[in-house]
Amino acid sequence: MKVLAFAVREDEKEFFKKYGQEYNIKIDYISENLTENNADLCKGYNGVIFLGNCTVNKIVLEKLNSFGIKYISNRSAGFNNIDLKVAKQLGIKVSNANYSPYSVGEYAVMLGIMLLRKLPQTIKNVEKNNYSLYGLMGREVRNQTIGIIGTGKIGTIVGNIYKAMGAEVLAYDLYPNSKDFKYVSLEMLLKTSDIISLHSPLTEENRHLLNEKNMKLLKENVIIVNTARGPLIDTGALIKELEEKKIGGVGLDTLEGELNIFHRDCSKKAYENIYLDKLKTFDNVIITPHSAFYTDQAIEDMVQAGIKNMVDLLLKGYSDNLL
Repeated sequence: MKVLAFAVREDEKEFFKKYGQEYNIKIDYISENLTENNADLCKGYNGVIFLGNCTVNKIVLEKLNSFGIKYISNRSAGFNNIDLKVAKQLGIKVSNANYSPYSVGEYAVMLGIMLLRKLPQTIKNVEKNNYSLYGLMGREVRNQTIGIIGTGKIGTIVGNIYKAMGAEVLAYDLYPNSKDFKYVSLEMLLKTSDIISLHSPLTEENRHLLNEKNMKLLKENVIIVNTARGPLIDTGALIKELEEKKIGGVGLDTLEGELNIFHRDCSKKAYENIYLDKLKTFDNVIITPHSAFYTDQAIEDMVQAGIKNMVDLLLKGYSDNLL
């Protein structure tokens, strides 16, 4: 068995070596993202492992199919970068990865609390030698209503952390699966939540779930945290609400148009994103580069899951994490 892995970072290499030996599979890896332009590199391999920032569209899948590749393994949890419809038509089986949900869950709560206590403004003031308390009064978690959109593993952890801190937790999910929270309609959640935390996978149906219309339902001074997928939020509408000072704070670990910006050093080169520079001008907005997942445990989990899923597919034609 011979597999090619794309978008492999330095911090992943030790785990590729470790689990390649453990599962007795030969893995070649490169740092480039899988795209239409380099998919030809997959010729001669039995399978392909990649990350969520790789492009696995119709053209890429047709190339893989022409090489006889029928198994591909995504070592990310999100799969909006993959044309699953075309993969199914071509008979290509696709898996995704499970990794420590605490990595993103803890990070999402951290962003919410930082915004609740106005930490971004505090830090900026101190950097300017302004040590006054003016404008820095925060709120306590136990007095807040938390709205969790998407109660998979990560959303459930976020809700339970807030609940342990004394907050009331409401949830919205198309498929309610937890007895820990009170499920309500999306409209009710948006109208009553003090902190809204997004944890849904991105689909065509929920793209711009938080759009201009839905944002009109939000409570004054609401805090919004998105550690899921950027396009869940209509960023243009979000900026408008921020300009009108209707939103208390925003924490974004993911952003519309982040591809080829996040996970890269852009300090010495230009980038194109109509929203990013504008968002950075608000003192109640935190932007991080899609790094909520980035813990030692999660990275090892992702690599192991990507390799194990591939081995299962190659040996059995099946994986527990088939999409």
